[in-house]
Amino acid sequence: MNTKINERKNIIVSFKANVSLPKGIDKRIQSLTGLTIINALIALPCICIVISTILLEPLGIEVFKWDKMGLLVIFSVSFSLGLPEYFYELKLLNHLKKINKATDFEGLEALNSELKMIINVLNNKLKNYKYLIPLVLVIFIFGLLQIFSDRLNPYWGYIRIPVLLFYGISISRFVLTYPKINKNIRAAEKAL
Repeated sequence: MNTKINERKNIIVSFKANVSLPKGIDKRIQSLTGLTIINALIALPCICIVISTILLEPLGIEVFKWDKMGLLVIFSVSFSLGLPEYFYELKLLNHLKKINKATDFEGLEALNSELKMIINVLNNKLKNYKYLIPLVLVIFIFGLLQIFSDRLNPYWGYIRIPVLLFYGISISRFVLTYPKINKNIRAAEKAL
């Protein structure tokens, strides 16, 4: 018998993760927690340094030199690229663990359809990353040129714009999506 709670579990499991994790909810949560912490500890300081360098350099405050930031920019982009999805999956897996022995309740069908829409949008990787992929490619190519060129890359100064666009798109997508997931999960857990 397919109940609404089982349908919800199937919706959660349908989320396509960017990373392969071990089987079992507890092992997945443990591995994903470690992966999220490591990525956040690397990405967040790098992002802060890169953004502060971009914003402070025109004001004449040079804590770090933009010309020397190629590797740091590549690190910040690569480690922050999958970070939002790690948070989504961690939230969904913790919810799955809580509803594992739950039964149907009133209003679950509406919550399920809302969660399914959110996950369908997240699973459409091509649409989600259509603006980020070109930015990432430009940033990586020019970052590698900056790292390995003997003379400075004359176009490296213009890469500040794609870097800020990348961070802006990534952060805005996370800020718009995570609260929707969180609100849906809270409503479901409150009704249990």
